[in-house]
Amino acid sequence: MKEYEQLVIRKTFIHPRELVFQAWSQPDHISNWLFPDLNCPIKVEEFDFTVGGNYRFAFHGLEQVDLVTGKYQIIDPPRKLEFTWVWEKPTQDAGIHTIVTIELSENDNSTELLLTQKAFGSIEMCNRHKLGWEGAIHFLESHLAKNS
Repeated sequence: MKEYEQLVIRKTFIHPRELVFQAWSQPDHISNWLFPDLNCPIKVEEFDFTVGGNYRFAFHGLEQVDLVTGKYQIIDPPRKLEFTWVWEKPTQDAGIHTIVTIELSENDNSTELLLTQKAFGSIEMCNRHKLGWEGAIHFLESHLAKNS
């Protein structure tokens, strides 16, 4: 496997797995943390949280609105999610279908998140997504603290 074909992010939260899963599975939660930085808030435009259901998020950046769409492939509460992640034009990575897998495991009073995203078109695309997810996971941690 080439180094840019997959990214992996691990994070431990001191919150129950059910709460962490809710943050990924409810639009009111998602709109409060799923963004790379404070200058790029998200609007949930479509959200059908069922296997085969679609979502569409609008990231409102300083220069443009970037749209991402996808389809939920696996929903196994509160353990696992898998969904496609596809940017729309004019975003730089438009049309490249990646797959995001979220796995949540309980350890004592904490939850370990394992985020895997694969099938990038280039190392640059992989690095951009890694930075975006790292920012979002930071905001997820803050969001969970406010909601526990």
